[in-house]
Amino acid sequence: MERWVIVLESPEEGDRAALDLATHIGDSFRILRVGLGPHATSRVGCLRVPVDRGTGPALLLAVFHTLARNADASVVVIPAEVPLHRSHALGEAIEAASRTPCHALSTVHIVAARPPILAAPERWLVPQHWSGGAWPLLHAVFPGTTPASDMIEAGALADTGVLVAHAWTLASLLRECQYGWFQSLREAVAHPSTVDQVFTTLEPVDLFDDVLLPAIDRLRIVPARRRDAHPTFITPSGTAPIGGDIPEALC
Repeated sequence: MERWVIVLESPEEGDRAALDLATHIGDSFRILRVGLGPHATSRVGCLRVPVDRGTGPALLLAVFHTLARNADASVVVIPAEVPLHRSHALGEAIEAASRTPCHALSTVHIVAARPPILAAPERWLVPQHWSGGAWPLLHAVFPGTTPASDMIEAGALADTGVLVAHAWTLASLLRECQYGWFQSLREAVAHPSTVDQVFTTLEPVDLFDDVLLPAIDRLRIVPARRRDAHPTFITPSGTAPIGGDIPEALC
């Protein structure tokens, strides 16, 4: 099985932290950078996305490239826009998730952490109650504007944006959303000259909100920290998770 690190680069300055993390995960990973716009680098190991259509299409293009090289590829996705600070805990969590047994091919692992690894989270992830066994399923999602002290008390972790999964698992989730351009983008990998044309017709798709959140029952949290033996989850008053009501188990 080939293991890839896909870095979703940002048009803004700030890709250095993501690239630094990618190069320190391990020598057994191949790095594929996905850049946005006409000024994105086009050298070996890089893909150029002509227009911004969200993280969904950009990632799918990269995933198809890895699958074209190896149908059994696994990927680590690192978004450059998330202000991550490299740490041993973060690297160990990514490495552990990337060695998931083959029977978990339908699962997407989300690496989560607490400050200072991630200073300003976009969202907080609340895991299902677990006692140190397999990584817990994602139970609820709260916006990053929720006070950090409340979320930490509730046992939540900040979403680093780092994903670990079999490449085809991510592709399949996008296919299940029934986007009409799925096959066109897949064929564009074999015919690179058509990539620009395909992307100009795409609708914006956010990877987390539009693809992962509807498949919440297949998302597992890999904490970049020592797991608590008996975590306690308390719903902060006046807040509600993204995409639904407060789960009964948290009330």
